[in-house]
Amino acid sequence: MDSVGLSSFRTRILRVCHLLLVLSAAASAAADNKPVDKVKATDLLPTSNPFTDEELARGFVNQRITPYGNKSLYFEIPVSKEWDSRRLEAEIDPSQEDKALVELARLTPNSDDEGVAIEVRYSRVPERVTLPQFVETYAKAAGFTIVARARGEYNARQIEEAVLRLPTKDFGPMLIRFTASRHGERIFVVAGSAPEKKYDKYKKVFAIAAIGFSPGLKPK
Repeated sequence: MDSVGLSSFRTRILRVCHLLLVLSAAASAAADNKPVDKVKATDLLPTSNPFTDEELARGFVNQRITPYGNKSLYFEIPVSKEWDSRRLEAEIDPSQEDKALVELARLTPNSDDEGVAIEVRYSRVPERVTLPQFVETYAKAAGFTIVARARGEYNARQIEEAVLRLPTKDFGPMLIRFTASRHGERIFVVAGSAPEKKYDKYKKVFAIAAIGFSPGLKPK
């Protein structure tokens, strides 16, 4: 597979959902029964709290975000105090939510560690499409390689997760922790991405964001 630049990598995440919706009508139930490599998933997708309560209180904050000023999209997500949300340059109108993975937030470290981010996105997806079908069809349509998978429940949210891999020109191979959960007609995605050589450093931060992500709340 040819490598892509980082801007092309972000665009690929953003715009592939329209193709996914076309493919989803033919999505096979086989995706729902895909076996999970538990050893690989445990290493790349930690699913239990990797920090003590003291470490969480000292190092993390629950960010409250109302994207586009739309209260129905309000969510909360725990991130490191050394990270911050970035101004979105909205390329996709929220009215196009059934045609793309609409970007709701982008959070990055307040350091020079480039290529690292946590992004929150969503799309309106027919309820007949299961989370395993969504993740598998999305990965194939976008040209990612699935290197690990897991499924379970975070805070009463059924989730499907995968670590996706894609070569890029800017940072070499990228790994993305891609966590999907459904809330009504919308599927929300929390995507923590980093160059493969830095992924181990950030996988616990990605885990906290994925586990603690809370959509569908009333704004505070």
